[in-house]
Amino acid sequence: MSTTTRCRCWLPSSPLHVVIIHPSSVNHRKKDMPQSGPIVEKQIIAYMEKRQNISTSQNAEKYLVATTRLDPLTYVLFGAYKISVTSRGLECDGWLPIIGRMDVLDDLERLKVMMEDCMLRVYQGLLASRQRKAQQFKRPLRYEEGREDESGDEGDDDLTNVPLSLIGTRAWMAETGRGAYAVGPIASTGVRAVENELMEADRGPEVRDFVSRILKSRGPKSLLYISFGASMWPKYPEKLWAFLDVVMERRIPFILSHASEFAQIPDDVREKLSWYNLGLLSSWCPQQMILNHPVTGWFLTHCGHCSVMEAISAGVPMICWPFAADGALNAVHLTDTLKCAYELLEVRTGHGLRRVYRTGVRPVGTLDALRSEARAVLEQAFGEDGERRRERALREGI
Repeated sequence: MSTTTRCRCWLPSSPLHVVIIHPSSVNHRKKDMPQSGPIVEKQIIAYMEKRQNISTSQNAEKYLVATTRLDPLTYVLFGAYKISVTSRGLECDGWLPIIGRMDVLDDLERLKVMMEDCMLRVYQGLLASRQRKAQQFKRPLRYEEGREDESGDEGDDDLTNVPLSLIGTRAWMAETGRGAYAVGPIASTGVRAVENELMEADRGPEVRDFVSRILKSRGPKSLLYISFGASMWPKYPEKLWAFLDVVMERRIPFILSHASEFAQIPDDVREKLSWYNLGLLSSWCPQQMILNHPVTGWFLTHCGHCSVMEAISAGVPMICWPFAADGALNAVHLTDTLKCAYELLEVRTGHGLRRVYRTGVRPVGTLDALRSEARAVLEQAFGEDGERRRERALREGI
């Protein structure tokens, strides 16, 4: 629950933790500030992670990342595990008090019980249905039996371009007489989609003119596109500026998207870009237009699902800088399995600086080590090895 700028978080068997909702967040309460007096109303805030910049101080403020406001009624009905009746009303999961008219709260509790009973019956019905079908189809079907390819034609047993995950899913579903079909990725394409992206972008016309200029002066596959998605940003931005120094040292054209609320571009970086006429900054970029443009050679990404899908669909190889969630797994899959990407290891922090078991390498994590790694990766990316990885990315995107 948050007051003006602070959010108090209760964790089981833990003391009270106080963190800050970043002032640039849409959930910051600065717009709700009254003329006088504090804000009494409290809110439930869900968040992806907490960040603390310990480079300045061990006691630095903690910030919530990727916050979302939750309606209390929604939490009670769909999120609460346990509801207890108290003298003041209801209490959810031992920390959230719900106070109001007792008759209304009684109805709310009954509604919660009814919804859970209904959902339980639905799951029981699904389980019983599956068990009946399993009895009906005791003999597991081989994947090739009765198989149709994705175009609907039967008899094509060439599994060369079929993902292993889809083969396994189809075999598992076939045990109960069901099929599985791959649909997607769902990505907007065409002239209208490009125009819509340009309209929504922060500097749409400038981005379009910039990629056209770079294509004429530097040729196709010469641009490096850098984006960490809508919310991600390096915990230690000085590593990003060190990487950009190497990019500018090698005279590589680039576009840097900085959409995150935590993205702050220092004055010295802006000054460097003022004389480096091959770089462009934009807080929100038309990503699919850039990835599908013939000038784009590589994509430096946090490896989020949408970014990976859009890059693969466009046949653009990646340089991976993962942070959290599915990013690390996607980076390993792209680098070691599909071999259509490079992973930066010297950008790691904390536990990430331990030995990497699949390679045996222990990252150093210093700025000098990152600069050395950046020079090696960029030399490979814009060389013969990079061309081989681009061909694999193109094959995956077909």
